[in-house]
Amino acid sequence: MDNALLQQLITAQQTTIELLQQQLSRREEPRVKPRAAAHAILPRLSKEDDIEAFLMTFERTATLEEWPPTEWASALAPLLTGVAQEAYFDLDSREAADYGRLKTEILSRYQLTARDRAVKFHQWTYTADQPVRAQILALIRLTKQWLEPGKGVGHVIETLVVDKILRELPSDLKRVVGQANPLSADDIAQAVETYRSTGELLKSDKEERKESSNPVPRLTPACLPPKRPNPPRRWEKSATTQQGRCYKCQSPNHYAPQCPSKDEPMVTESSLPIPTHPVLRGQDQHCWLAEIAPASKIPVRVEGQDVVAILDSGSMVTLVEERMVTSAALLPDKVAVSCIHGDTHYYPTVNLPILTPKGRCTVRAGKVPQLKVPLLIGRDCPLYKELRQMTLCTGRRGTGKKRKSKPEVVVLQGDVAASSSSAAEEEIATFTTDIPGNHR
Repeated sequence: MDNALLQQLITAQQTTIELLQQQLSRREEPRVKPRAAAHAILPRLSKEDDIEAFLMTFERTATLEEWPPTEWASALAPLLTGVAQEAYFDLDSREAADYGRLKTEILSRYQLTARDRAVKFHQWTYTADQPVRAQILALIRLTKQWLEPGKGVGHVIETLVVDKILRELPSDLKRVVGQANPLSADDIAQAVETYRSTGELLKSDKEERKESSNPVPRLTPACLPPKRPNPPRRWEKSATTQQGRCYKCQSPNHYAPQCPSKDEPMVTESSLPIPTHPVLRGQDQHCWLAEIAPASKIPVRVEGQDVVAILDSGSMVTLVEERMVTSAALLPDKVAVSCIHGDTHYYPTVNLPILTPKGRCTVRAGKVPQLKVPLLIGRDCPLYKELRQMTLCTGRRGTGKKRKSKPEVVVLQGDVAASSSSAAEEEIATFTTDIPGNHR
C-alpha cells in the first residue's frame, strides 16, 4: 500500500517538472514585435485597395495576433502609402502613436467622415446593371459606418437628429453650422445662438456708423424764392409748326418716301432666301458682293430693241423696265424685291427672252415701272456667270487693242432658245457689231 502511494507521488512530481520545463522554454523564446510581424504578414496599401477594407483587415489581424493596442499605430505606419502616408506624417509624434486618431485622420483625407457618409446615404440610388444583393449589402455597410450602432442606441438617435436639423436649416445657418462640424444637438444649438448674437452685434454697429455719418441738417429759409418757369424743350413741337411737304413734288398730302412720282430704287437683293428661290436652285452660291467693281454694261436685244443693260452682281433677280415689255404675258406669281432703304415691293413677272453677246436665253424678270435702266440682269439669269466672266476679262485687258473673238453660242436647257447653227451665229455677230458702245 505504501509502495503504490509512493509511486503516484513520483509520477505527479515528474509531470509537474515537465510542465515547468515547458513554461521555461516558452519564456526563453524571443518575442516578435508587432511592427515586424505586420510587415511580414500584411501587404502594403496600393492604389487599388479600399482604405476601409484595408484598415479592417489590419485590425482583425492585430486582434488575432494579440498585438497590444498601443502598438497598432506603429505597426500600421510601414504599410501606408500615398494619401494615407501623408496623413500619418502630418500628425505630430503623440497623435501619430494613437491608432484611433490616426484612423480618423486617414478617413478624413479620403472623405469618409460621418458627414460624408450621411451625404452618400441620402444620395444612394438603385443601379439596374449591378447585382441587387451587392447594392443592398453596400448600403447596409454604409449605414453602419455612418450611424455606428456599436456605440449604443443613444448615439444612433443623436446622429439622426443632427442630420435632420442640418438639412432643414436655412442656407445661411446651414453654411455656418456645417463648418462647425457639430456632433450633437447641443453643438447645433450653440452654433445657431452664436450666429444670431453675432448678427445682432453687427447690426447695432452698422446703425451706429450710419447715425454718425449723417451730416448736420441745414436750416430751411422762412420764404422760398419763386420758381422760374421751365424753358420749352427744343424737341417739343409748337402749335404753330407748319405742316410738312414732299420735297419732290411739294405736295402737302404726303412725304417723299410715299411720293408716287419717285424713281424706283435700284434693287440690291431679293427678300426671299436664296435656297428657296425657284430660279437660283442648282446655281453657284458664290458671293460676288465681295468683288469691288463698277456696274458692268452689256449690250442686249429685248423684243427687237437694242439697249444697254446693267449686269448687277448685287441683285438676286432680273428686272426690266415696264415700257420694254409689250408682248410677253404676265406670270401668275410676283417677285419680292428689297431695296437698300429697307422697303419691299412686289412686282409682276414675265418670261423675257433676251439676246446677249454670250447667247440667247429666257429669264423670269420682274416688270418694274420707272426703272432707271432698261434692263437689270441679276444673278438668276442663266448666262450670268458667262457675262460676268466676260466683263472681268474685258476690264483686265486695259485700254489697248482688244482681241477679236468669235462670239460664243451657249446652248441652255429649258428656257434657252439658241442653237449652234450658222444662222444663230450670224445673228449674234450682227447684233454685237451693230449696237453702239460695243467695240468687238
